[in-house]
Amino acid sequence: MSDYTDTIDYYAALAAQHEGKCVYHGPATEKDAAPPELSPAARAVLTAVTLTKYDVPPEGLPAFAEEMAPLLAAALRAAVEQVLPHEALKGCDPAAWERDEMRVQLLAIASELESL
Repeated sequence: MSDYTDTIDYYAALAAQHEGKCVYHGPATEKDAAPPELSPAARAVLTAVTLTKYDVPPEGLPAFAEEMAPLLAAALRAAVEQVLPHEALKGCDPAAWERDEMRVQLLAIASELESL
């Protein structure tokens, strides 16, 4: 048997013991049992990173997702400040209200990722 075959057999046996759990990082832990619920928008941000880096959804890499979430939140906040800086809303300018609503929504996603 090759090392590759032994590795595949190891993970197959591990997966059989922990059905439905991620086995890429080792045996299942309590952290794997109940992944936090994210809004669709926050999940899309986190999924974009895990799929790009490892071709695996966030629940397949809970430790990586947890590590990346605050970094993504910081990047999102920095982008918001550059693209949609805070401006005082005066009068009935619909465009200003729309920009402010987008800013609020993006900052909410960042807050949600920070709390992961």
